[in-house]
Amino acid sequence: MLALCIPIKKYKENMIYKCKTQTILIYATLIAFVVATLMLMSGYIQRRVQGLYKQAGDAYGDGEIKN
Repeated sequence: MLALCIPIKKYKENMIYKCKTQTILIYATLIAFVVATLMLMSGYIQRRVQGLYKQAGDAYGDGEIKN
């Protein structure tokens, strides 16, 4: 994904550990960002759906839609 792996020492094992840790942190940050965005948008989505139901109910109640 991202080539940000920076070895602390010249030992191969430590470099692999650093890359794995950094990758886990990047994915955790990405998931946290997506979850936060969905939580912030949930109110907007809920109001939008309720507005569509209200509009459909008003149209049915006004006689625009007949059985």
